[in-house]
Amino acid sequence: MNTLTFKAKQVRNDIPLKNNTPFKEGVTTVLAMFGIFAVIMTLDYYILGILFLIVAYSFLKRIFIYFRIKHPDWAKESDFRGSLLFREEKIGDIYTDDISSIVILFNKQRDKKLSYSHEPMYNGLLCFEILLKDGREKKYVILIEEEEQFNELGAVLKAYYKQKIKIEEKYTGDPEQGIERTFLFKKHYLYAEKQELKAELQMEKFPI
Repeated sequence: MNTLTFKAKQVRNDIPLKNNTPFKEGVTTVLAMFGIFAVIMTLDYYILGILFLIVAYSFLKRIFIYFRIKHPDWAKESDFRGSLLFREEKIGDIYTDDISSIVILFNKQRDKKLSYSHEPMYNGLLCFEILLKDGREKKYVILIEEEEQFNELGAVLKAYYKQKIKIEEKYTGDPEQGIERTFLFKKHYLYAEKQELKAELQMEKFPI
């Protein structure tokens, strides 16, 4: 009998979850570039000024990425704590029989490149806040690097729903981007799809 499992990089628990954007550093960089350009132009080095703008623009994205990954919410090698294994009957070292509820905080998988839209480079952090039946609390933070990992984790998550664990899914990304607000349950599902998922997870009603 095959057991569902999912493994991901574990991140230190106190890392900030909110996505940051290098707005202040970006504005400073752009202003500095135009300042240098203005000085060059006042010296009548017009061709040099144009060449400077071309070169500066080509490096602009790299500069933004450099500042973005310096923010504390971007997990670095020193932030990793090995890997975390999810199984049908266990999360890390916690048995699901001992779990009362789970709150899942997530956004999107970690971005590998900068977009010029107003979306940030997503940090890919996903947090499990677990309340045990004896009142103790446990927290795990993992890194999602590929979209396929959401599907793999979703399969294990279904097993937790079937065990009647109370689960709350919270999307922490930009709500204006039209991204699904839940991890497993999608608003665009047709009625038949909702009924099928309800039956599979043995739920009385669709949560959204």
